[in-house]
Amino acid sequence: MDTPQSKGGKSRAKKLTAEERRNIARTAATARWAAVKNLPKATHTGILRIGESEISCAVLSDGTRLLTQAGFLGALGRSTKPKGRSQQVTDGLPPFLATKSLKSLISQEILDTTVPVAFITPTGSKALGYRAELLPRVCDLFLEARSAGLLTTQQFPIAEKAEMLVRALAKIGIVALVDEATGFQ
Repeated sequence: MDTPQSKGGKSRAKKLTAEERRNIARTAATARWAAVKNLPKATHTGILRIGESEISCAVLSDGTRLLTQAGFLGALGRSTKPKGRSQQVTDGLPPFLATKSLKSLISQEILDTTVPVAFITPTGSKALGYRAELLPRVCDLFLEARSAGLLTTQQFPIAEKAEMLVRALAKIGIVALVDEATGFQ
């Protein structure tokens, strides 16, 4: 049974354009997430190009550098839209690490940085990301697993992406180190 309030709401909604309804819903969702979760806010966002990969990234107000979940997954050659059981945390590990073949190689250092960070984007949307320093660690993990013969057939493409990323990171890193050492910006 409709209440007087729900009838009024439905009547109002019929009078609004689709764009007005979308804006109202977006504003409400933004307020809900900000108020309920008190999430950190990204002050800067961008696209990091490493080799052939384009990775969405953000810097939070406290200086934390993040790679968005979609960007992180895409860099490893996985689907950028996590869905279903294949994206659930298992034994405290994100899905890209939660396999028996990798378990023996996962260090405490990696475990400490695998918790996704929820944040608010500059446009007010909720997003998830991983600390940027996790990507080279995960790449190293897959390369170590490949060398040890631990990878499954399905994991070989991830190791290939990891190798490309590590090589590209090394090239970027040496330039940044020279810039820092010389004060060149």
